[in-house]
Amino acid sequence: MNTLSLSPVPVRVSCRLTVVKTVVLAMVILLCLSAQAQTQAGQSPPAVVKVETVKQGRVAPTAAMPGEITARYQLTVKAEASGTVAQLRELGTAVKAGDTVAELVDPVYALRLGELQQDVASAAARVRFLQAESRRLASLKKQKLASPREVEQNRSDLAQAQSQQQGAAARLRQLQQTVKRLQLRAPFSAYVTEHVAQPGEYVRAGDPVLRLISRQRRVRVSVPVRARAFVKEGQHWKVLLTDDSIHEQSQSVDAPVTAIVPSASNASHQIQVLLDWPLEESVPGLDGQPVTVFYPSDHPTDVTLVPRDALALRQGAAYVYRLREGRAEKLAVKPGFGQGDWIAVTLTDAGATPLQPGDRVVVRGNERLRAGQAVRVIQTLSSAVHKAE
Repeated sequence: MNTLSLSPVPVRVSCRLTVVKTVVLAMVILLCLSAQAQTQAGQSPPAVVKVETVKQGRVAPTAAMPGEITARYQLTVKAEASGTVAQLRELGTAVKAGDTVAELVDPVYALRLGELQQDVASAAARVRFLQAESRRLASLKKQKLASPREVEQNRSDLAQAQSQQQGAAARLRQLQQTVKRLQLRAPFSAYVTEHVAQPGEYVRAGDPVLRLISRQRRVRVSVPVRARAFVKEGQHWKVLLTDDSIHEQSQSVDAPVTAIVPSASNASHQIQVLLDWPLEESVPGLDGQPVTVFYPSDHPTDVTLVPRDALALRQGAAYVYRLREGRAEKLAVKPGFGQGDWIAVTLTDAGATPLQPGDRVVVRGNERLRAGQAVRVIQTLSSAVHKAE
């Protein structure tokens, strides 16, 4: 019967392992006690933040209204001369002003063009012959070898030939203009949206061929009549591109007010305002796309402004963190109306010192800040902007 034999562990090695474990355990306990003592004493590691200065501004409160992006111009391109449709620009193609969008052909015009060119050449040849005859008769008249009747007849024939030449040239130019009109051109930068006629179809002058919408956009919005006193041409309004859900926004643009239609709807008591929209190539925006427009709803007032990124929203309340002696001071605020990347705030902490222009508030790193926590500023946003410039 086999028996399992165990080799004894040397006493020296066992003692050494025990000492090492004891030392490691003691170091862990010391580190935990040190961290606990620092936490209890409020000595947590400084938070790395970026800050921006508070400023005072004169801002008008705004209200939101739904609007839409529309093409500045919509055009149905019609045939200016009769012919067969040979080519059409593809749907959705972007064209510039003066570009050909459709081409018509008519073989009859080519035949007529050759005929008129021959008429012009024939009339020019007769004029040259009669001019030479006039010079010959003038020489003979000096020698009393030509009668006055022959000279007068030549003068009459020459005038008639010159008139015929001018008429033939005018008919040729007219036909050439008609042939040019077989090339239908875009009157402005546009997109091709619809083919009314099809290639191979014969159209007459005045028949629709295709439709265009301008690439230049504008925003159309209706605002209450009571806001008319605060709406001025040249103002820049904030416009949000929206999808089917009004709560989702993809892009914000400052659009200038270009026109105020001086007419109010009797049913809705609203006036129509038009704003310029950047070109499609720089800022996306489809014809008919819904937008949200923020318009001034009252007179401007002096307010305290902080960057929108300075707001920390927690449990339905809004806070900002102001730097005071190297630590974060938590202030409860009530957000107001905004102006671009800035927003008006009102301090709701009764015992706190009011926010003043020049105070520094945290705009990066405020997500996990605690009241009274030490902070380390790495760079203010305004300094970064100046260096970038």
